[in-house]
Amino acid sequence: MNKLDIENVFIDLDGTALKNDKTISPKTLEIIENLKNININVFVATGRPPFMIKHELEQLKVNSNVICINGGLIIDWDNQKVINAELYNFDSSKKLRKYFIDNKIPYLIYTATDMLYDCDDNNIWINSLTKRINDSLPEHRWSLKKISETFVIEDNKIMKFLIPTHNINGSVISNFRKWAKIEMPLFTLLESQENILDIIPINSSKGNGVRFIGDLMSLNLNKTIVFGDAENDISMFEAVKYSVAMENAINELKKVATHITKSNNEDGIYHFIKDNIL
Repeated sequence: MNKLDIENVFIDLDGTALKNDKTISPKTLEIIENLKNININVFVATGRPPFMIKHELEQLKVNSNVICINGGLIIDWDNQKVINAELYNFDSSKKLRKYFIDNKIPYLIYTATDMLYDCDDNNIWINSLTKRINDSLPEHRWSLKKISETFVIEDNKIMKFLIPTHNINGSVISNFRKWAKIEMPLFTLLESQENILDIIPINSSKGNGVRFIGDLMSLNLNKTIVFGDAENDISMFEAVKYSVAMENAINELKKVATHITKSNNEDGIYHFIKDNIL
């Protein structure tokens, strides 16, 4: 079997490199180390903000240039330096937040350094995040703050709004999508994982992040492969020659993928790289 000629690999985290229990399997870590040993560049491209991926990056030990917040933030991890950032303008932030408040829609706000929420404390997503924080080592924890009545949009460099859609009536989300299409044309709505709807500036995408790093490091995108599972990975799949959807991926992603591998719980990354690259 002919092997693919690959120089660069971009991997998503949740649902791809991470199993459903949010851990990285030893086989995935092993195969990524094998790639690095033969000078193949390995990058992370995630919807998460940088403060949520400390543990994962310590384990993976990949290239320092990391795509965060669906391409809204590209950071030089080793030097903790922002390379590129796509920010909300204040008017759009206020408009979106007012819609959420008026329609009683729970939401979170991501900046480069903070995660803020306006939800009930017993919200499924908030409970999940709180548990993940509490279960983490102290050096891997991050701040999850409830938005106060004195919150001021202008004091925050906002990169993403997020709706945890658990237990929200489908018509509410449908109406929001219709409203956003008219009132927020410079923003994109996409699912980064099940029951999570991201609202990001239109120029924020993993695909643009891959292209940005490609230009920055003079990478050959025709010798680049990406791995993903969700809607926010589609732009990344369209940016390079080779793309691999996990078996657990959404059908829309599988349709644009050049390859499909086993699921995130079955070491899909390991098996594909072993069989097709190394």
